[in-house]
Amino acid sequence: RFTDYELAVAKRAAKLRRDLELEWEGVALALELLDEVRELRMENQMLKQRLGRLLVE
Repeated sequence: RFTDYELAVAKRAAKLRRDLELEWEGVALALELLDEVRELRMENQMLKQRLGRLLVE
């Protein structure tokens, strides 16, 4: 049995492989980089919110 998250990752991996014609190593790297981008965007949003609160005070 797989979790919803694991199924989503598998679907994303298959789409990357098919659409970009990547080898599995490239798929793994692409997934890592996409995860890192997502995390950085979330961190950036959090920092913008904190900065906004500091500027208002």
